[in-house]
Amino acid sequence: MQSKNLALVNATGRQAASVARVASALGYHVQAHVHQPSHPVAVELSQLDNVILFHGSLEDRNFLDRLFKGVQRAFINTVSFGDELAIGKSLADAAKRAGVQHYIYSSMPDHSVFDKGWPALPLWSVKFTVENYIRQASHLGRRQHRPDRTDQSLLSPTRVCFLFSRALRRKVTYHFSPRIDVEVSVPHGYREQLQGIELLFGTFRAPYFGLDLDSGENMKTVEDGTDKGGGTAVAEARSLWGGWRGMEEYAREVFPVEEFHNGLTWMKEESDSDLEADTRMAKSGMDKNI
Repeated sequence: MQSKNLALVNATGRQAASVARVASALGYHVQAHVHQPSHPVAVELSQLDNVILFHGSLEDRNFLDRLFKGVQRAFINTVSFGDELAIGKSLADAAKRAGVQHYIYSSMPDHSVFDKGWPALPLWSVKFTVENYIRQASHLGRRQHRPDRTDQSLLSPTRVCFLFSRALRRKVTYHFSPRIDVEVSVPHGYREQLQGIELLFGTFRAPYFGLDLDSGENMKTVEDGTDKGGGTAVAEARSLWGGWRGMEEYAREVFPVEEFHNGLTWMKEESDSDLEADTRMAKSGMDKNI
């Protein structure tokens, strides 16, 4: 039986670290790139079964060849530090040289391409450019997904909050506001991103993932409000990945682990009396109607 080898980059981030944990539990051999081996999440991942850390620069061609050597699958989530476009292209080229069979790139849309007068978000549009480069690669890009979508494709914000409340035994609420007030310092370039988000979603109320995923038969709405995903691209993605979780299971089993390894301690605090309200809500049948 062919071994299951998986390459990850930026493995201390929430997306890649979560994939590494689940992949290890499913028996994958994980080759995980990290920037700092001493990072708390990197230390945690190094202690998982079948996970090997690779420390190096994503701008180093030889390092990328070592990272992808013997790998059949790759999950790639690039970040805005450094030249994300050049790194995204180099990663795709390295995967192609290594003969990677399934290349999953965590992309985001460029809303300006929909000819609606919507602005392009600077930290998202570069990912869309990388996505299109991957699509043009000879054997990469035959099957494209935006893994950021996960269960949110089927659940409203209020439904997600309800499932988080029930799983975490504490009140989680959703409030929409057309404005974003930034009262702390933000990294260079991110203020423009936040201003664009305020305009794109607060003023234009544009669909989060663009028209290609948020409309049409491939992304039809699931009327019963569950996260089964039948008939959608989410179901197709789940058929390729045995480690997916529903939103409530994610909130209960995974989210607290991610938060803890990122230095947060709220999960150690006593939950408040909001649990009683959640219980009454479930008993009243509201669970079926949210």
